Amino acid sequence: MFYKKNIAKILLPIFAAFLSSTVLAQPKVSVPETVRQMGIFHQDETIKYDFVIRNEGDAPLKIADVKASCSCTVAEFDKEIAPGKLGRIHTKINVSGFEGPISKNITVLTNDADKPELTLTIRATVVSWITVKPGFARFSVLQGETGDALLTCVVASSDGTLFKILRASSAVPGVAVSYKEATETQRLPGLSGNQWAVNIQLNNSVNVGPISDYVILTTDHPRQKEIKIPLSGIVRPAFRIEPSKVDLGQIIDVKDVRKYVIIRANSLKDMTIHVTAAEATVKGINVSVKNTPNKNENELEITADPSVAKGVFNGKIIVHTSNSFMPGIEVELKGEVL
Repeated sequence: MFYKKNIAKILLPIFAAFLSSTVLAQPKVSVPETVRQMGIFHQDETIKYDFVIRNEGDAPLKIADVKASCSCTVAEFDKEIAPGKLGRIHTKINVSGFEGPISKNITVLTNDADKPELTLTIRATVVSWITVKPGFARFSVLQGETGDALLTCVVASSDGTLFKILRASSAVPGVAVSYKEATETQRLPGLSGNQWAVNIQLNNSVNVGPISDYVILTTDHPRQKEIKIPLSGIVRPAFRIEPSKVDLGQIIDVKDVRKYVIIRANSLKDMTIHVTAAEATVKGINVSVKNTPNKNENELEITADPSVAKGVFNGKIIVHTSNSFMPGIEVELKGEVL
């Protein structure tokens, strides 16, 4: 009995130490720097940085995954870090599509129960070799009133390198792009070297609706061969139609059909609207043009006669105008003759 008690006294501390070293052992992640300010980079450069990961625990630290917040960021990492050792997360950021301050996050997933997830951040400022002021072209115009829709962007080398613009274009119909050397009053202050004035103008052939594209400049600059100037905005229609669609509903007696459509000019200027004629593509649906007391406004009266066929119909009202850039307007027409 005495022997067993002494053995128990000897083995108990050993067993406790074993439990402490195995069951209670755990990794502990430590990152000396979670946010890194990288400074200024040009658009043709790549940001590279290694975050240091320290394991201050007494069990292997395992990095299960590293997730970047943007597809432009690539991260490689040490998957296991021994106790007391250092590991690294290698990051690369492609900044070719950015300009100005950027902030990219990397989420690290570990087997540290107290800190299973941590975020690392890289910040930098991206500049182009060529400066464009303003850096975009935005328009909001009315169809047919594009005479004042002109914007000039001044293009200059940020480090004074001499360069030429070789070509300037836009894929948007009705957008004209031209360029010439900037005058003294157009030049951007504080920048040396030659500078260029790029004129972006809309003409009356531009389509109604939103504009979303780029003006593309090709240069002989040794570090930046292409410049993209964002092009956006909207061209509003010259006329508005109320209602924009005509639904005659269910027709029991064609004599009861009487619907009105108002066509108004959107212009705040003196642009007279004149509807010369209008007709429906559905036989038996008649359209007559009437003047109203209001300036720049016409009214269409829609009626029906017995020649309209029974059943559901879908067609259009075709409106003819004296306006050269919008000579025809189409209005959806539907209904059902019972």
